[in-house]
Amino acid sequence: MESGGLVSDEIIIGLVKERLEAPDCAPGCLFDGFPRTIPQARAMVDEQIAIDHVLEIAVADDEIINRLSGRRVHPGSVVSTTLSTTHLNKKGWMM
Repeated sequence: MESGGLVSDEIIIGLVKERLEAPDCAPGCLFDGFPRTIPQARAMVDEQIAIDHVLEIAVADDEIINRLSGRRVHPGSVVSTTLSTTHLNKKGWMM
């Protein structure tokens, strides 16, 4: 994770299982980005993790491109921001 690489399915599944056992998750929870892979989905079935509702947020491709085009990232850090005015150019920031 620290290197910015992907986290294995086994680690993600273990973290989700551990989190779901916490008392504050007893009434339910919201998954965002899980399951992301087929092995993660299979693990949900194997662990009998039931899904009651699914929410899909549909965004047009051109809007996604517009939003991603407005993101700036500071090299070497986790700082990022979304700018609606992409003409701003600060030293040390890049598109």
